[in-house]
Amino acid sequence: MSFHVTYMFWRLCSKSGRYQLAHHIMCKLSEKRRKTEIVQGLVTEFSLDILLKIIKLARSTYYYHLKQLDQSDKDY
Repeated sequence: MSFHVTYMFWRLCSKSGRYQLAHHIMCKLSEKRRKTEIVQGLVTEFSLDILLKIIKLARSTYYYHLKQLDQSDKDY
């Protein structure tokens, strides 16, 4: 699930009053995967090195989860 899809899902659930559903699905994503999605959404505007340092995510972890995200997108 990409950063933008996650964000839009959260907004839709929030508007419809389905906070528990949104919270449940957001918690299912691992913290590092969420961080990867956040960095992926901001990397066009900011340096990858700076983003990884701020969010406290190792470069290798970022690329691992990025690859996992790419594979899950291909499954659909």
